[in-house]
Amino acid sequence: MTDKQIFDATTGQGSDELQKIFKICSETGEWCLIGGLALNTYLDEPRFTRDADLVMTHDKIHDLCSKLESEGFKIEIHDYSINIKGTSRVFIQISTDPAFSHFPERANQKDLWGIPVKSACLEDLVASKVRAAQSPSRRGSKRIQDCADLERIREEYPEYSKFIPTFGDS
Repeated sequence: MTDKQIFDATTGQGSDELQKIFKICSETGEWCLIGGLALNTYLDEPRFTRDADLVMTHDKIHDLCSKLESEGFKIEIHDYSINIKGTSRVFIQISTDPAFSHFPERANQKDLWGIPVKSACLEDLVASKVRAAQSPSRRGSKRIQDCADLERIREEYPEYSKFIPTFGDS
């Protein structure tokens, strides 16, 4: 099975839903993928995740939510994020954290299972993963996952090691 087939088998055709959301994002403004799926566009060994984390330029978030609602998506607005629910089992979240506001302008055109996406640049992904891994308020299991992602980056892109602190036994 391909990575896309595995993702679709576990999410109920989640890649089709993501492709629709990516298209709406592209029609609305500058955006990019962040988090685990973004890392999968850079790393040879993908990590499975049902989370799709995005950033949209702040001045277009309201327009994006309106368009997504008109397409049948449910929207939940939180302090630093917007959760989007469609029909698949993908957890879709748009970050509204100001720390990510510059990510779309530095994003790269990448490929996710044959789907063209804007993916945050590797420098921004490293910085956000370091920040998350060092956050004492972040759930322990998520911090461990962030550390593992950083080690994956260190293995494939040793030139980024200088930006990645040593965690535990690494």
